[in-house]
Amino acid sequence: MKLKFFILFIIIESLMILSINFTNSIEKNNLLEQKTKEMQRQYKSITNYFDKIARTVFEGYINRDNNIIAFEHRDRILLHNLLKNDYNYIKSIDIAQVHFHLPNHNSFLRLHKPEMYGDSLTNARYSVEFVSKNHKSINGIEIGKVLPGFRYLYPLFNKNNEYIGSVENSFSIMAFINQLESLYKVHTHFLLNKDLVDNVVVKSSKGIFAPAVEQNSFYKLNTENCKGGIKRADKYKLFSQTYKTDVENGIKTKEAFSFEFIINDITKIVTFLPMINIEKRQIGYFVLYYKDNDLALINSNIYKRYIIFGTIILLLFIVLYIIFSQKKMLTLEVKKQASKYHRASKELGLKTKELNRLNRTLEDEVKNEIEKNRKKEFELMEASKMVQMGEMIGNIAHQWRQPLSLISTISTSVLVNKEYGLLTDNDLISGMEKINNSSQYLSETIDTFRDFIKEEKVLKEQILQDNISNAIDIVGTVLKDVNIKLIKDIDCNNPINVTIVSGELPQVIINIINNAKDILLEKDLDNKWVKISLEKLDTIAIITIEDNGGGVPTEILPNIFNPYFTTKHQSVGTGLGLHMSKRIVEESLKGKLYVENSENGAKFFIEIPLK
Repeated sequence: MKLKFFILFIIIESLMILSINFTNSIEKNNLLEQKTKEMQRQYKSITNYFDKIARTVFEGYINRDNNIIAFEHRDRILLHNLLKNDYNYIKSIDIAQVHFHLPNHNSFLRLHKPEMYGDSLTNARYSVEFVSKNHKSINGIEIGKVLPGFRYLYPLFNKNNEYIGSVENSFSIMAFINQLESLYKVHTHFLLNKDLVDNVVVKSSKGIFAPAVEQNSFYKLNTENCKGGIKRADKYKLFSQTYKTDVENGIKTKEAFSFEFIINDITKIVTFLPMINIEKRQIGYFVLYYKDNDLALINSNIYKRYIIFGTIILLLFIVLYIIFSQKKMLTLEVKKQASKYHRASKELGLKTKELNRLNRTLEDEVKNEIEKNRKKEFELMEASKMVQMGEMIGNIAHQWRQPLSLISTISTSVLVNKEYGLLTDNDLISGMEKINNSSQYLSETIDTFRDFIKEEKVLKEQILQDNISNAIDIVGTVLKDVNIKLIKDIDCNNPINVTIVSGELPQVIINIINNAKDILLEKDLDNKWVKISLEKLDTIAIITIEDNGGGVPTEILPNIFNPYFTTKHQSVGTGLGLHMSKRIVEESLKGKLYVENSENGAKFFIEIPLK
C-alpha cells in the first residue's frame, strides 16, 4: 500500500507542477503583450510631442513674411541673419537642424552648417523630393548621409501662393532616445538594417555603428559617439542563443514584441518596437530594456504556489494514509478477536466482555478520528478564506494601477511642460485636480472593498446623476488620451434620488467603461466611442453603457459574469471584474446587471430600483 500511495503522490505532484507552470506561462505571455502595447503608447506620446514642437517652430519662427521674402529672392545671407538668433533658441528645445531646400532639390541654407549649400539631395532624401512634387508636408524617421533623424518638412509659398521651396525641422535620434530613457526609465538600443547603413550612410560616419548583439542583420547605433549622447556602460552586450532565437521569431512577425531577459540574475523585459521610416518601410527597431515589478511578482508567485499546493497535497496524502492504515489495522484486530472467540467457546462470557471493550475502544477511536477530520476541515476552510482575502487584495492592487499611472503621467507632463516653459496656471490647476480626484478614487476603492468584505453597508440618499458624473470624471481623461469619444446622454436638470451605498455604483460604471476601452484599443477603427445613457421609468432607473467594439462573442456571452472568467491578463483590466460588479449591483444595490449585443457592440444595462 505504501508503494501505491507513493506512486499516486508523485503523479499528482507532477500534474500540479505542470498546471502551475502552464498558468505561469499564460500570465507571462499576457503581461508581455500588455507591456508591448504600453511601450508603443509611450513611443507614440514622444512622437506626438515632437510633432507639436516642430509645428510650433515652423509657424512661430520660420513661416514669417520676412523669411519668406528673403528665401523667395534667394538671399541666403539675409535669411541666415534673420534666423540665426532664433536658431539658438530652437536648438535648446532639441531641434538639431533647420534646412531650406530649393524646388530642384538643391540645398539652399543649413542653419547648423551655413557654409555648406548647393549640393543636390536628389535620390538621397525622399522627403525633399516628396514635398517638391506634392507641395504637402511630410514627417517621420529618415536616414541621412550621416545619421537618422525625425524629420518634419513643410512646403513654402509666396504671397501669390506659388511654391518656392521647402524647409525642414529635424530632431536627432539622440533627442528621442534621451526623452524615452529619462521619462520611462528604460535602456535603449537603436538598430538599423545592415544593408541600409552600408548603402546610405557615408563611410566617414559608419564608425558610429557597430554590429548589434541582438541579431546579426542589424547595426547598433553607438549613442555615446553621437552628439547629445551620454557615455555609459552597456550592460546588455551578452546575448545568449536562446534570446537570439526569441528575437528571430519576433522579427518574423514584423510586429512589436517583448520577451523575458535575465542578466546578472536580474529579470528584465526586452521590447522590440518596429521602426517605420518616412517612406512607410520598416528599417530597424527601437529595443527597450527595463525592469518590471509585475514580472518579478509572477516569477516569485510560481515558487509560492509550488510550496502551498505541494504542502496541501502532502498533508492530504498523509491524512489519507493514516486513515487507510488504521482501517486495515482495525480490520485485522476484529478478525483476530473473532478467531479467538471461536477457539475459546468455553470462555464465552470473558471473551464477550473483551469484545464489548474492544467495540467501545473502536467507537472512541472512530469518534476521535472524526473529530480530527472536522478540525482539519475547519483549518482548510480558514486557509481557503485567506486565499480569498489574498485575491481581494490582488483586486485592490489591480484597481489601483490605472489611477496611479494617471497620477504618474500627469506629474511627468507637468515636469516636462515646466522644463520647456509650456506650463500654464490652468494646466497646473487642472493636473492637480485630476491627481486629487485619482487620490480620492484610490481611497474610495479601499472603502468599497472594506465595506463589501465586512458586509456592513451604510445606505445614503444620493443623486444618481452625481454618481455617474463621478465615474465619468475619473475615466474621461483616459478615454480622451487614447482617442475614444465619450458620449453622454444624461439629463442633469431632473435629479433622480436613490438610496445606495456611496462609491459602489461609480466603481461598477468605471469597470464596464474600462472593459469597453480595452476592447476598443484592440480594434482598428477610425471613430471609437463609448456611450452612457440614463433613463427613468416608473419604479426603476436604467443606466446603459454601449461601445462600438463589435460586441461580445456569442460563445462566451453566457459566461461573461462568471467568477474568474477572463479573456485577458489581470493587469490589463482596471476594475472590480464583471463578476464582482454583478454582485455589487444585485446584492448591494438590489438591482440587475446584464449585457446584450447591439448593432454597434456590447451594451450593458444597470437597473437601479427607485423605492
